[in-house]
Amino acid sequence: MTSTQLNETPSNPIREHVELIHRLANGIDGLLVVSVFNASLPKDKGVITHHRPGDIEGMVAAIEAHGSTPHINIYCGLQVMKRSLGRGQRGTEADVVAVLGLVADMDSDRGFDLQDYPIEPNLVLETSSGNFQPFWLFDRPLPPETAKDIARRLKVTTGSDHGTADIAHIWRVPGTLNWPNRAKIERGRSEEPVLVRVAEPWAGSFTDPAALALAVAGAQVAAKDAVAVELGEIPDVDGVEVSPTAAGLLAADDVGDRSAHASSVVEQLAFDGHPAEVACALFLSASGNWKDRYASEGHARKDFERCWGKFGVPHEEERERASTLTARLKSKAKASLVAANDNNGIRLLSYEEFKAQEHGTADAIINGLVRTGTLIAVGGRPGAGKTALMVAIADTLDKGEPFLGRETKETTVAYIAAEDGGDVANRLEAIGNTSIKIVKSPDGFPLTNPKRAKEISLQVVRLAKALDPDRHVMLVVDTLRAALGGQSVLDDKYTSPALNALREVAEAEGVVIAVLNHTNRENNKATKGETLEAVTALELVLLDGDGDWHTIYVGKNRSGPPYRNIGRVKYTSVQVGDVTAAIIDEMVADETPASDEPKERKTPDNARLLEGVIRTALLDSSTYLTPYGSEGPRVKAADVAAIREQFYARKAGKPDSKLKAFNRALDYWLRKEWIVRGEYGLEGAIWYASKSEEAGHAYAA
Repeated sequence: MTSTQLNETPSNPIREHVELIHRLANGIDGLLVVSVFNASLPKDKGVITHHRPGDIEGMVAAIEAHGSTPHINIYCGLQVMKRSLGRGQRGTEADVVAVLGLVADMDSDRGFDLQDYPIEPNLVLETSSGNFQPFWLFDRPLPPETAKDIARRLKVTTGSDHGTADIAHIWRVPGTLNWPNRAKIERGRSEEPVLVRVAEPWAGSFTDPAALALAVAGAQVAAKDAVAVELGEIPDVDGVEVSPTAAGLLAADDVGDRSAHASSVVEQLAFDGHPAEVACALFLSASGNWKDRYASEGHARKDFERCWGKFGVPHEEERERASTLTARLKSKAKASLVAANDNNGIRLLSYEEFKAQEHGTADAIINGLVRTGTLIAVGGRPGAGKTALMVAIADTLDKGEPFLGRETKETTVAYIAAEDGGDVANRLEAIGNTSIKIVKSPDGFPLTNPKRAKEISLQVVRLAKALDPDRHVMLVVDTLRAALGGQSVLDDKYTSPALNALREVAEAEGVVIAVLNHTNRENNKATKGETLEAVTALELVLLDGDGDWHTIYVGKNRSGPPYRNIGRVKYTSVQVGDVTAAIIDEMVADETPASDEPKERKTPDNARLLEGVIRTALLDSSTYLTPYGSEGPRVKAADVAAIREQFYARKAGKPDSKLKAFNRALDYWLRKEWIVRGEYGLEGAIWYASKSEEAGHAYAA
């Protein structure tokens, strides 16, 4: 790999990663650190450089300067260090002034397996085959002491390596090479370097650290101070099963700090549920050469007892508490089951207790479609009549009348008319409903400020409940884009915190929140980002039909079958004072049997653009690969970075938008199996997946 290859823009993963870190560190008074170490030297002190937030060029240059040097590994962290850090010093946790995010060290060749994430990460790197590092990038910097507690619990929750809990830890940089050290080579790794690549690219989203803290709150971490424990008779370990993680730790060689590694072994054995005596037997039978550094077995046992008092006892106490709670549950005790750390307000409820809660079970307010405690979306192209449809739904719920032949429950509806309150009022007057409430707020409904929007939502919902406690409540936001101040609903940077705030209110208060969303004029495909797709329980889309009729299509439904048409509506205009108001004149149930899959939709515009770029790139390419082995065909391939650069040149918009558009378009064609992406060069290469006549020019004998 040459320096020229590393410096390609705008598709240089090194630069993109550095720009992201500086974006997170913007405005913080401190230093970002780049650390360079030689993997072939066991005690290399490394080359350390410091960079002020904003010095993107200097940091990129410091990384790229070593890009072609054999055995060089390059790292940078997600922390800002104090400005007084000494020259050539990487710093420790004591030097951290702000933490920008956390990373889990899922190192599978040390016995760690990729597990379900506590919440979805914003970025995932693959540092070598099967070894992943998920990044949670915070939407605001955290003080070190707050981040440290989350990091320690994240380590336990993910079962990852000790680096996860170290807020001063440094991480590999995508686009650089991962050279294995001697210990990794002896564990079976190839001596050849591996490119650190982006497994799941950053899509513009950030993590609320409070959400991550809540997701890992149940993880029990060891106290800092503990006394040694006395053990009974140590049993034979023949036949004792251990987890892959524990097995990897017990068999590890050349671990560096033996004391730190011994603590990790004991903590993992305790976490896996082994009693103290069994854990000690496993500890003493370890095959890794780290155990050979004890002067005697007696010294090893004494160190285990010390570590068990610090790491094992908390897990034993937690299991004892859990056993007591389970006994209470089996005896149908009515008292709530409180988790070990009841300061967090976490409770374990029996089915009966859960059902007895005020909002413990969902209730259908439109049978088979809408249930309480959910966020739903109603979409339609501009001018198709989605507001009129929403007003009609609100009217039927307010009166408790059937909707398209489906039973409903009487519901108090509060309507946030973010686009035009006067228009909504006119429509309500036109249908003769004066019961539906229109929300008036001094500062509107600013979804761009999710905290304030959440406060308004809670106040509105509670006011609506107070009007009639026996009725359900639905809050309508018309439209999502207007409430976002015109920001694109495809940009999850804006929609993710906003929609999650609304969903939290819906779930906590046991109400329904409906957001109106625009669809594409060309094919009625809902213009929704990943967050809207993920957090909504129901999606209704208003499609063009025959003549004046429009079809109501169910695109997603957690309360019944999706991908079906459920009815047709016809509109009319009614004079209200000096203006006209569009309302639904007729509504007919017309349900089409569900299909297993949604109808095939038109190829997205960005996918069509990328298709042309790929065809041209393959026609012009002079690179041939043999990805299927020496017996397989040679294929004509084009570099991913070059394809992305050509796509960017033809695509308007900001860099973040271009990146998201490219990734989605590329994923579209990969899922269609029209192209293949394989390892080659810095970021890989693309060739045709098909050997059809149409694609035949890509192959040579």
